[in-house]
Amino acid sequence: MPVLRLSWSIAFTGISFLVLSIATQTVRADDLFLQVYTEFNMPNNYRETDTGPVVGYATDLVREVLDKTGINYTIEIVPWVRAMQAIDSSANVMVYSMARTIDREDKYHWIGKTLPLDFYLYGLKDRLPSLPLTLDEAINSKIGVVRADVVELYLRSLGFTDLVNVRDSSLSLKMLERGRIDLFPYTNLEAGLFARRNGFDENKLIGVIKLEEISNDLYMATSKNIDEAILNKLQEAYQEVVMSGRYNEIMDPLIEMYEAANVEFFEQRVQ
Repeated sequence: MPVLRLSWSIAFTGISFLVLSIATQTVRADDLFLQVYTEFNMPNNYRETDTGPVVGYATDLVREVLDKTGINYTIEIVPWVRAMQAIDSSANVMVYSMARTIDREDKYHWIGKTLPLDFYLYGLKDRLPSLPLTLDEAINSKIGVVRADVVELYLRSLGFTDLVNVRDSSLSLKMLERGRIDLFPYTNLEAGLFARRNGFDENKLIGVIKLEEISNDLYMATSKNIDEAILNKLQEAYQEVVMSGRYNEIMDPLIEMYEAANVEFFEQRVQ
């Protein structure tokens, strides 16, 4: 009899293992959860009210992808430094829109592009004679940067020490006018519209130095530690959005809006 009881015990254990294996292999999308973070950046990521949902062009693209996966998710607007801390330390986190650089390449999973970009350092046009026009000349300039942003990390890696941290980029415009900083970084597409939305005449700005090494596209990226089922669904959904033409439908109006508010670049000596 003891042998018989052992046999039944082994059989029951085997059945339990089989049931567990089947359950593991058939995880439903709505059992999965992804925490999504972004920073405030109108018109791409913002709230129309303090308690309203996160909206905007890039957000619409992200939601289009996420909704196709069937995965449960929430999107939060947080300071960029907090978003980076989360994606670096937590599982199943996605951040948008992040510059894809060589230093970051192996740290995250890159789902897909949100926007193309070139980074420039901008200054006031009426101060052009005194502005640096190369990175070497800019080493002693006061530059307003967002903490943990790709530009801050890049400039510090080059030995820049006179960087002024700001909570968000909109503060850079006021600091620029008051002479508290000489330059601030922004993307070529967004600079003009960014100035307009903050009550600043974009014609007063001029791009003087292109930051070639970090002028890469902006992406949706996830933490390295992510459920494989979530990663696969995100990658498949993004490709579907692109192939169906929905990417262009969502983002083309934004590109046209940006192009209508272009900021002049001092091309003769841009690096």
